[in-house]
Amino acid sequence: MVLSWPLLFLGLIACGGAQPDAIRVASTCVSSSGVNVVVEAGTTAPCDLLASAVDAFRSIYEERWGPMDLVGWAVRIRTTAQRDGDSGLTMHSARTVDVALEGLAYLPHEFHHVRLGPSSDGHEAWCQAYWPWERAEVGLDEGAYLGCGR
Repeated sequence: MVLSWPLLFLGLIACGGAQPDAIRVASTCVSSSGVNVVVEAGTTAPCDLLASAVDAFRSIYEERWGPMDLVGWAVRIRTTAQRDGDSGLTMHSARTVDVALEGLAYLPHEFHHVRLGPSSDGHEAWCQAYWPWERAEVGLDEGAYLGCGR
């Protein structure tokens, strides 16, 4: 199934071991699957709705890649793109995923980083299995970003 998401934003993603920026928090909640969700001030959607979206993307991801442990992780929904215009960022050492509100569809990409750990920051070998799955199931084509087809 191709996911059609109204908040889809075809931006860039950055991944790595950076520390999270300080943000003003509007609300926090825990999704039904136990994910800690933090909503940045200025984000117009309520936390429970965003937590449902996090769970939906987690479900899509886990359907293909298997269960994922997010205990102790926070998913922060940001008002805008991240550093350097990126839509998502995984910070392993801080156990934090940041994603722009308009870029929620990039959560599976960030979940893949969570699953694979810091060694995945360079996206090595993502073109063989992840990229085709992401195009088919999430509706994103990050081939150029991932260096596929060179």
